[in-house]
Amino acid sequence: MHAEIDADILSQLISLEPIFHRFEGLSGRTPTRADIDSMMAPEFFEIGASGRLYSRDFIIQAVEARFSTPEPQPDHFRISEFHLLRVSADTWLLSYMLRQEIADTPRISRRTTLWKKTAEGWKILFHQGTLAEADALPESGES
Repeated sequence: MHAEIDADILSQLISLEPIFHRFEGLSGRTPTRADIDSMMAPEFFEIGASGRLYSRDFIIQAVEARFSTPEPQPDHFRISEFHLLRVSADTWLLSYMLRQEIADTPRISRRTTLWKKTAEGWKILFHQGTLAEADALPESGES
């Protein structure tokens, strides 16, 4: 039973990652500030791949700005190497590798997101990105 629950939780969280890049539930419309805001718990913060600490408000503004351009650039990415850890009854830590293609240059990072299941759905408590070397990513697709 526990393994089935973990597999279901893993599937749900993978469908939401990488955060702030996937908005399939919006049926093709541009995400609004409310859409972005609804993903995060009030206490959310992020440590970026640069090592900088980002507030909830900063992240909302950055994501909103990225999607506000008349022709947003498509975000090409591949995610793999998922690991899931139950932290408490309603809180899970998900880590994975993210390979982004930015101006034909790969950017590889390890990502960690702390998720909490609430009555309104999944909320992000914390997110961190850490740059990784190209050889850190397996050649074969997702794992």
